Amino acid sequence: MIKFLTTSAVASEIEVILINAEREVVLISPYVQFSDNFIQRLQDANRKGVLVKIVYREGKLPDAIHDVFRGLDNLNLYNCSRLHAKCYFNERSMVITSMNLYEFSEKNNREMGVLVSSDEPLYQDAVAEAESILAASDEVHVQKRRSSTRRGDSRPQQAARKKERARGYCIRCKRRISCNLDAPLCPQCFSSWAQWEDPDYPEKHCHTCGAEWETSKARPQCYTCYRSPVA
Repeated sequence: MIKFLTTSAVASEIEVILINAEREVVLISPYVQFSDNFIQRLQDANRKGVLVKIVYREGKLPDAIHDVFRGLDNLNLYNCSRLHAKCYFNERSMVITSMNLYEFSEKNNREMGVLVSSDEPLYQDAVAEAESILAASDEVHVQKRRSSTRRGDSRPQQAARKKERARGYCIRCKRRISCNLDAPLCPQCFSSWAQWEDPDYPEKHCHTCGAEWETSKARPQCYTCYRSPVA
């Protein structure tokens, strides 16, 4: 299915893409300045464990947006200095549009776009281009929020570090999951893997650190994590 969208429909369908995402959502927009409603949808997706990938162009994020990003545990943020494309998608559908992820654009501009379902060849072509944009972008580190603690009391920090070590990555899709070297795939990817049950089938990420690395269910870690286990 391919459907033409006007301004309000573009905004609505981007929201639906966030709501319906099960594993991953990719948001590509040169400028980002979200409405309160869009922020809530991002937070909802984060709570469901959806991996959110955002690619933007502008050099410095607004403080309010940066603070939102600090609260998203499953966010991968990228900067692409030559970005002009606007594209938003999950596993099932995609919006290709003239609209930035910018509240002003949604409320004041005349925009248009198309909604494309994942069974269309156009969807696959656009995903391939989006992956090329991601590969050409620089990953931006976002410092996550930390709870304030009394001076000299290291127990909360130790607990936080222990909790972080207890989280790993799906070796196929990089979704955040529990760290378990015997079960390094998320439920969705495990269902796909279980059709053949090949423990040496090549995967894409380290289960411990999430880095791009040729792994497998039998060998779920990159060389660095394998050689330097965290106690």
